[in-house]
Amino acid sequence: ALRRARSVRASRLRGTMSNKGGNKREKFLESVRKQKLDTVRWSLGAGGQSPSVRDDDGYTSIMIAAAGNLHKVLRMLCDHTRKTREREQMDLKDGAGDGRTALMMAAAHGHQEACQELLDAGCNFRLKCDRGKTAAEYASKAGHDALAARINRGGESEEEDTDEEDDIDPDAPEGETATQRSKRKKKELEAKERRGGAVDEHAAQEAARRAAAEAEELAAAVLKKEMPTPVWEKVQKAIQAESKELTLEGTKGLAALPSGAEVDPAVWWATATNNLKMCRLGMTRVPDEISRLAGLKTLILSNNNLTSLPDAIGDLSQLKVLELEDNALCSLPASLKKCGALENLRLANNALTDSACDALAGCVTLVTLVLDGNPNLRALEGLAFETKERLVTFSAKRCAVASVPESVSKCSLLAELFLSDNQIRDLPMALGELKEKKVRALDFENNPLSDPKVKKMIGKSANLVKELLVYVRKNGVRSGGGGGGKGKKGKGKKKAVASSDEEASSDEEQAPVVTETRAPEKPRAPVAETEAETPKPSGGDGSDSDSEDEEELRERMSRMSKKERVKAERKLAEKKSAKAAKAAAKKRAEMETAAAVQRAAAVDANALGDDESDVDSDDEEAILERKQRARLAAAGGGAYTLTPEQRAAAEKAEAARLAQVQAERDALEAAEKAKQEAKDAEEAFAKMRLKEAADGVVMTWLYEKGAIQRKPGGIPFKPGKKPGEPPTILCVIPAMVVGRIIGKAGATIREIEARSKARVSIQEGKGGPGMSTLSVIGDDRAAESVRMMVNNAIGGGKR
Repeated sequence: ALRRARSVRASRLRGTMSNKGGNKREKFLESVRKQKLDTVRWSLGAGGQSPSVRDDDGYTSIMIAAAGNLHKVLRMLCDHTRKTREREQMDLKDGAGDGRTALMMAAAHGHQEACQELLDAGCNFRLKCDRGKTAAEYASKAGHDALAARINRGGESEEEDTDEEDDIDPDAPEGETATQRSKRKKKELEAKERRGGAVDEHAAQEAARRAAAEAEELAAAVLKKEMPTPVWEKVQKAIQAESKELTLEGTKGLAALPSGAEVDPAVWWATATNNLKMCRLGMTRVPDEISRLAGLKTLILSNNNLTSLPDAIGDLSQLKVLELEDNALCSLPASLKKCGALENLRLANNALTDSACDALAGCVTLVTLVLDGNPNLRALEGLAFETKERLVTFSAKRCAVASVPESVSKCSLLAELFLSDNQIRDLPMALGELKEKKVRALDFENNPLSDPKVKKMIGKSANLVKELLVYVRKNGVRSGGGGGGKGKKGKGKKKAVASSDEEASSDEEQAPVVTETRAPEKPRAPVAETEAETPKPSGGDGSDSDSEDEEELRERMSRMSKKERVKAERKLAEKKSAKAAKAAAKKRAEMETAAAVQRAAAVDANALGDDESDVDSDDEEAILERKQRARLAAAGGGAYTLTPEQRAAAEKAEAARLAQVQAERDALEAAEKAKQEAKDAEEAFAKMRLKEAADGVVMTWLYEKGAIQRKPGGIPFKPGKKPGEPPTILCVIPAMVVGRIIGKAGATIREIEARSKARVSIQEGKGGPGMSTLSVIGDDRAAESVRMMVNNAIGGGKR
């Protein structure tokens, strides 16, 4: 009995410990059902849960709250979707096969509070389920006609008077909840009451606001009355549905237009459109009515016959992308500078002249500027590069540009400069002010460059950007028209020194041969000649030129930056060490020559000593001298004669030195190969991005055929909350591959983050039954690296 009691207590303890951690998703859904607001708040924050989390039946937490009329927790969930800018989570459909939304479920049960919360949060009340019914139809079928009418009005009352909430305050902070809004208004009213006259001031503000609203409604009514009848079906649908995008490519399948019209006149009344694309329609002009599209952010009018643009295009204050490629534009309007948000401008394959550059001088917010294929464009100085601090990519290929403006060096963020197929002869010295670490690509191919070294770099250099910028920094053309004089003079001296060194080395190579041939005949003469010729190379003109070259290098180093000065000092030290090694080799050759002469003299003296042995036999000093000469002759003689052990050690050291030199050379080649591969990958990625931008395709991530593909049709990228922050990329993936991406104890996903420099996370359960959502925060190249490594992890390959 005691053992049984102990086992029962142990099993209960294990059950308690196992449930202590629990399933966060189940706890979150349970807290939603029971309206435990503190638990729901913690789950949405520190718990990592989302309002789109589904239960085992495929219902999200918002659907559970709406179906049960749990309006308090529903308000908290809706406020969270508004803060995180994920309002589409309120319009998700259930997984039961009916395709109903949370609003449809609340309407079917007649829950007015839940419906009002969803409508106030901005859910789409026009959506239809898989059976073709809207939320209002569900309410009407259940006998709730008043609720159905309210849903059709978008949550507004019959009098269209919202005294409690009023209109949305334009000065309110983004993501403000209803509770925070009420507290803020209460504090404002109290402060006004303390100052006095709060009631009258508030009434005046309300009257002014209502008058403005009435004026807007009147203007909208007048505009609707003036709007022509749409001719094309796509235009009619876009206006009726207030679509954000409108695409018209080619005239095939479009209805006939009235005489004199090039496009459907109703296009310019689609005021809700943000992205407008009209290609291959044969347009020759853009009417002034384009100013009505004040909310336009992307305008693509490529592959038409446009010859000019109206001044009204300057009224598009929110325009970010403007593409006018493959037209017949000769000039640009000066009002283009009023587009204060313009970042991407593409004007390739037109007939623009130098006056177009003057019109673009005021566009200071440009990030990408493409002017390819304009044969009448000869000068770029009018672009005023010094004002374009945000410019990253500039391209002017296949034009007639004669020179590179010096002001291009003022673009501190410039990463890509394409000026191939032009008439450029010299590169300015100011171009070297660009930073090697920021510049990714420089293209000057097919230009009549006058400097042969620059031509050679462009054709063969593996590290073109760094080498070209360093070279131009020293040898480019100055603003006055002269070249880098000091650099060329120094090079001439270096060539002279090199030639004198080569002649000296050739003389040194010949000297030992002459000495050895003369040594048997006249043993003393070669020594004298060697001693006489020794000081000449050290004190000749070569040393003077070397010292002058070093002084010029020191003077040039004083004007360099700290980083460049360190590199120059290292090169100077290497040059000195090479010079010292050369002098040591020369001295060693001279001493070996002298040793050979001494050996020959010793042999002759030994022979003479043998002949005079009878004469000096009684002299002890003579006998000792003869023995010493005999030993020297037997050992080979000379001050630098090596024993076999010393010679073996020297050969071993020389072999080790050669092996080390070969290893350093191999490592350098491997590093250059890796840099070239990285550069090729970057160029391929840049070309892919340019092609995507040219095609006007919005790329997303989509999981297909066992891998994440880069193609349209997925979840759109979410821009960063602040300017400069990288976007957030979302991709729905099967739950079965999550384990491969995470790896054992999270090793794989940590390695992916470390190698790509991006933040990678997985939200399990988000995206539908049996699915999860992969979230990546990073720039384009980091995200592409993550995609490739994740595909390798899914496929089981080596990253």
